[in-house]
Amino acid sequence: MLVFKVYEGLGDYCGTPKDKDLHPKGRLGARLEVWSNEKLIFESNNVSTLPDSVTDDYSKLFNSGSPIPIVCEGTYDLYTKYHRKIDDLNRCFELGKSAETVPVMRKKIISESSAINFHYTTAADNKAYASSVGCLIMLTSDLMYIIDKLGITYQELIENACIGVMCIDRSNINEGTYSYLAQHCSTGVENICAERYYKTLIQSHCNYDNPNDVWQFLDQHKYSKDAYKKWANSYDM
Repeated sequence: MLVFKVYEGLGDYCGTPKDKDLHPKGRLGARLEVWSNEKLIFESNNVSTLPDSVTDDYSKLFNSGSPIPIVCEGTYDLYTKYHRKIDDLNRCFELGKSAETVPVMRKKIISESSAINFHYTTAADNKAYASSVGCLIMLTSDLMYIIDKLGITYQELIENACIGVMCIDRSNINEGTYSYLAQHCSTGVENICAERYYKTLIQSHCNYDNPNDVWQFLDQHKYSKDAYKKWANSYDM
C-alpha cells in the first residue's frame, strides 16, 4: 500500500500567492513524501494543503459564494481520478471515492465536502482563475512525475482505483498562516491544525471517555464517521 504523507509548513514556499495574509511565506508550503513498503520512493517540497484564500470576496469569485473548505487534518483513502477532463495534465488523486464526503472547515464550523482532489498547479497563483478552492495542489512537473513513476493506468484513473492513503499533518504550519486561520476560522483553527483534531471535536460535544457517547455523536455526523475510524487507527488514543 502507498502512503502519501503531507506536512504543511515543511515545504519550500515557492510561488507567489494571491492571498499573502494566508500564505505569508509563499504559495506552496507543504512537503510530500510517498512511501511504498516502508521505503521512501518520492518527495516534493512544492505542495499545499491550503486553498488560495478563505475570504468572502474570493468565495464569491470562485466558489459561488460558498465558504471555502479546508480539508481537516487526518488520514484518508486516496483514489485515482481525472481532475477536469480526460487528458494527461488532468491526471490526479482524490480524497475519498467520487461522491464520498470528507470533513472540512468552513470558517467557524466543521462541515463536509466531496471532490477534494490533489491536482496540479503552477508555482504562482493566477489572478484570472483559482489554483485551489479546497483541493490540495502540487507543482505540475512533480505530480506528473509521481503518477508516471507509479505506473498508474488510464483504466485505474477512469475507475477511481484506491492506491493507498494520504496523511495530512499541519503540526509544523508557519506562525503567520496559523495566526491568520485563528482569526478567520476562530474556534475551528484547532481542527485545521491540531494533530488530534477529532479528539478536540468530540471532547467539545460529548464525553470522550464514554465510547457509546462518542459513537452516538458520530452517528449524528455521518460524514465524520468513516474518517474518524481511519484517524483512530492511525494515532494512539
